[in-house]
Amino acid sequence: MKKNYLKKLGLYSAMFATTLGAQAIEEPTLTPETLTAGQSYVLINPMNPTGYMSRTSWDGAIYFLGPKDSNFAKYALEAVDNGDGTWAFVTKTQSTTSDGADTTLVSYMKLPEGASNINMGDSAVWYVESGSMEGHYWLKAGEGNNTNAVGLYMHLNPSWQYFIISYHDGPWYPDYAIKTDSLGNQIMDEVTGNWQMADSTQLNWGFVSVENMQKYADKSTAYEAIVNYDIDYCGMGGDYAAGFDLGCKAAEAIYEGAEFDATSSENIIAILNGKVALYQEIEKAIALNTDANQALSSAIADALNVFNTTAVAADVNAAVEALVAAQNAYSQGLGDYTSMGQNMSFEDLSAQGGSQTSSIANAPFGWNLYLNGTLCQTADELRNAGLSAWCGVNNDCDGEGKDGELGFGIWNQGMPNVELSQTITDIENGTYEITAGLMVGANGNGSRRTTQRIFGNLNSTYFASEDEYNKSLLDNSEIYTFANLVEPVTDRNMQLISVLAYVYDGTLTFGFRTDNNIKAANRESSNSAGGDGWFKIDNFRITKVGYDPHTALSVLKYYVDMLDSYYMENEAIYTGIVEKMETTLEQFEDLDSSTPEAELNSGIQTALNLMEEVKPYITAYETLSAAIANAYVGLAEYSTMPGASIFEGVIASVESDYYAGVYDIAGVEAAIARLEAAFEDCKKSEVKPGMDLTHLLANPSFEDMTAQPGGDSGGVENAPKGWNLVINGDTCVTSADIRAAGITAWCAINSGDGIAVEIAPGDTVFRQPVDGNKVWGIWNDNIPEVEISQKITGLPMGTYTLTANVMVQNNWAGDNITTQRIFGNNFVQMYSTDGNHELNLPADAIAAREIENACPEENYQYLTYAGYTCASGDRTTDLLRPMSLTFCVFEDGVAHIGFRTNGINPEGLTYAEGGRNGQGWFKLDNFRLTYDSEAVSADIDETLVDATVVARQYFTVDGAQIAAPQQGVNIVKEILSNGQVKVSKLLK
Repeated sequence: MKKNYLKKLGLYSAMFATTLGAQAIEEPTLTPETLTAGQSYVLINPMNPTGYMSRTSWDGAIYFLGPKDSNFAKYALEAVDNGDGTWAFVTKTQSTTSDGADTTLVSYMKLPEGASNINMGDSAVWYVESGSMEGHYWLKAGEGNNTNAVGLYMHLNPSWQYFIISYHDGPWYPDYAIKTDSLGNQIMDEVTGNWQMADSTQLNWGFVSVENMQKYADKSTAYEAIVNYDIDYCGMGGDYAAGFDLGCKAAEAIYEGAEFDATSSENIIAILNGKVALYQEIEKAIALNTDANQALSSAIADALNVFNTTAVAADVNAAVEALVAAQNAYSQGLGDYTSMGQNMSFEDLSAQGGSQTSSIANAPFGWNLYLNGTLCQTADELRNAGLSAWCGVNNDCDGEGKDGELGFGIWNQGMPNVELSQTITDIENGTYEITAGLMVGANGNGSRRTTQRIFGNLNSTYFASEDEYNKSLLDNSEIYTFANLVEPVTDRNMQLISVLAYVYDGTLTFGFRTDNNIKAANRESSNSAGGDGWFKIDNFRITKVGYDPHTALSVLKYYVDMLDSYYMENEAIYTGIVEKMETTLEQFEDLDSSTPEAELNSGIQTALNLMEEVKPYITAYETLSAAIANAYVGLAEYSTMPGASIFEGVIASVESDYYAGVYDIAGVEAAIARLEAAFEDCKKSEVKPGMDLTHLLANPSFEDMTAQPGGDSGGVENAPKGWNLVINGDTCVTSADIRAAGITAWCAINSGDGIAVEIAPGDTVFRQPVDGNKVWGIWNDNIPEVEISQKITGLPMGTYTLTANVMVQNNWAGDNITTQRIFGNNFVQMYSTDGNHELNLPADAIAAREIENACPEENYQYLTYAGYTCASGDRTTDLLRPMSLTFCVFEDGVAHIGFRTNGINPEGLTYAEGGRNGQGWFKLDNFRLTYDSEAVSADIDETLVDATVVARQYFTVDGAQIAAPQQGVNIVKEILSNGQVKVSKLLK
């Protein structure tokens, strides 16, 4: 009989004992510590005994997470005794300034002005009083906190999660802790001057060191595991009684050990999980062994012996592996190879934290999930790729195709291209039948069928009948057939579907694919509720059919036909590869169903290898053909330029060699570069003052989406065509580069947000793009150092004007101004105002200011300010506002133009240090370049133009060097790259 133990664990619950196995273990307890200056702590509160202090990812508010999500060490606060009766609770971050100096950034626990929750920010103090519970304290807000909260006590919100201070008419008011009169007014204690508390329990805060909290967390995890194990298994009896009791005793012995640590907890979990896994595997093997197979029976007996005689995790796990191998051998002897796959019925929830989901979760254990061709395994990656509704495993499915309790699926308003797959290696060659349960269902708004199908290697089976598809729009990289299933009106019912797959190299990749292509499904209109292409799937099974020569020949024929099409259908291709194709294709003329299996498999591999070799040549020549066509378009547009005839001659030369098949892949790349260089020379063959030179910019309004072929995106895409993107000093070309540099939310081209901004009575703007239909930008929690730029070479000396439209929005996070700016060579224009950059002026702007100060007689402004603000309630911040600067091009003829930003706000803080989520983000559009004048001031000191700040040092007014500016007057010494030294004052 199972024991009924209390399973709830709490930080503050009384110690009690449970009778586990042969002895008792005590639940771990946690005692608050005496507050000591210089020590780092996490906070605990009796109203949320299972909470662990953390911070939200969206606004940095301090709150309690559950134990499984705890990361308390990251958010620990150092206690600082200010010596005047107040305390501060801070985090310290080591950082490097823009000039390379090391500095320490300090953030303070506080309730900021206008905020609803306790957060981190600039200086704030607290009064610490003895609490009403032993070992606890009350924390009263002092100066630096929200002025409405000064004198009030920190507590939890009504759901006991967020750290707050409630004040009259504030965000959390009314509150459960402070007494109010019949009119709702808070009641003041006239003696103490404090608010009267209705329930003071939640005002009690305990301070616990990170070390002690970690010890408690580890031991709580072990305790809960032992209790649950005992409840679920130790009363089972029968053949397993001794083994389960052995596991319990081994775990208890470690738990009671004097040197309990994180490793102890891991060992306990390993012992108990191993015991459960072996028990489950034995039960599975017994159910499988219906014919009392001698080999499998022997393996079961061996496993049961290990189960009942040892609790060593390594031995138990080895027994699990041996029994799994025995079951696999038994099943494969009957033709069932399902066991070679992983999580085939999606019953393993480990990838999504052991729980079902109705939102976005990690890809299921054992499976690879691709969206639009990109592998996405985490929930964040899936969201970044465009999923926002549901992707995960739950029990919302039924029907003949279902197995077990759970199934996997994806629903999204707009479905991307989806592939869910896994690969088995070292499988015998031959033909296999792959089956699965698949839900494709209509709703009251009509069909949601598109291209839902299962596949195995090259073969696939579409859900419906052949006449329900437009085969010209189906995936021609597959050999497909049709299941002839009928789409019911359902969200749950799974129907069985199968495909015959041929394995020729010991490798089987199988799974499911879909997209949102309604035309491929012979449908004219989308489902008005969205979800076209959605699905649920379960119960994958793999059965070996044997060697089928017709299946093998169909695979070979597919590859031969593809090679033949490459050979016959392309107007030009490299002659060297053509000769190789002709020779290879001749080898396949005599192969037929009587050809031995090994020879057919070898032929398939040869054809596949050649096809993979040919593909890059096909792509290269297609790219060259498009480049030639684009060159002719450019020639027509600039036919009146002096260099047009030279450009025309280059086009003719490249085109002739294209048709002759002269170019290998490197030659194609060189030919395209030759066309592009000739086109640039043609465009620059006439540059006169007064001319608009925007045509010399690549993709100035981000309308060219060549680098982002999937269309508008709310995720992370490749850098836009024609632009050089540098993040934290590293050039980023691909979306993978950008994610690796720390941007995981949005970095892409799209059509902007829907807006409604009244700029004058009767004049409302409803779109963000200023030129064309697209904008480009970046949003991320933390904005790194970002530069997007391009260089135009071969320009005449003179002055030029660069304009662009930039959005810096006041959104839910607030004022997002940091250092957004446009630049042309060493000239910089800041988006904001001069007074907004006393603490965060970037190095290029500082250099521009110093050049301007060094050349006061010049007529040029190296550092200017657009003067925009980002005030709350100002909806014009939704617009992309015009910016403009005039800059000089010198004898080198180079114009380096673009945009820069980072995540350091006017207070000198990043988001991680207490700033706003996403501060520094932006959108860009409509870059324009004009040539103003040939004249460049003769007084310009070009050594200063190229000078940048290479080092910066700070001193007090008394001459003592300090690591970073402090409150009051600071002396700043800047060393320039040309050797000059500049000294100035900084008031902080």
